[in-house]
Amino acid sequence: VGDSCTDVYVFGECSRLSPEAPVPIFVEDYRESRPGMASNVLKNMTSLGLNVDIITHQEEITKTRIVSSQHMHHLLRLDNEPHEIKHMSIEEINKIDIKEYDACVISDYDKGFIKNADASVLCKRFVEHQKPVFVDSKKEDLQCFESCIIKINTFENKKVVDFPQNFQLITTLGKCGASYNGTIFSPHEVQADERAENRDVCGAGDTFLAALVKMYLDTKSIEKSIPFANYCAAIVVNKFGVAVVNYDEVKKYK
Repeated sequence: VGDSCTDVYVFGECSRLSPEAPVPIFVEDYRESRPGMASNVLKNMTSLGLNVDIITHQEEITKTRIVSSQHMHHLLRLDNEPHEIKHMSIEEINKIDIKEYDACVISDYDKGFIKNADASVLCKRFVEHQKPVFVDSKKEDLQCFESCIIKINTFENKKVVDFPQNFQLITTLGKCGASYNGTIFSPHEVQADERAENRDVCGAGDTFLAALVKMYLDTKSIEKSIPFANYCAAIVVNKFGVAVVNYDEVKKYK
């Protein structure tokens, strides 16, 4: 459940300045589109072998990145999103057949689809059925995610003003790995994609969340799930742009 977007990559080059103003002229070579945000979590989860249904908004959000084809560096990002996104309704939440699912995964980019009151009802329904709820949220008030497994990064953690009374917290630390319950889980190092001269963190949090859920459903252990999530996140960080892990990459995990 969550906010989705389309990530568009426009590749090309800037080789001259405009005669109209001292700005570079970008000439497009080609472009790619990839599912982003909650849709990227979905894609990673299915790539890891999970059977997933998604509930997201109908409004279109697009993130367009202008990229140098030669150096694979981002030159500019253009975001296009509606002024208002229709939020998930209580009726939609009540229609979910909880018995059909092993877990609920909330990818909340705080674009408006998941309101706090709706999140409270959604989480309560799954928790009452003893089904785990995994949350990745950019909200500053996380009280609505009561009894959930919350995954946020260091920057998001510093912005939180209220946590739930009962929850489990995983904080991703970038190149330093992740922390949980007072333990630091070291990152994994993998060989870089030949197109990525610099590490690209786009979508790494989505992959971490997807991998965390996958391993937790297999082991029922957060401590065993975080190293696998770190491993998968390290793989996509060394790929260009929003990317997914595949079976051949994760089967090497030990």
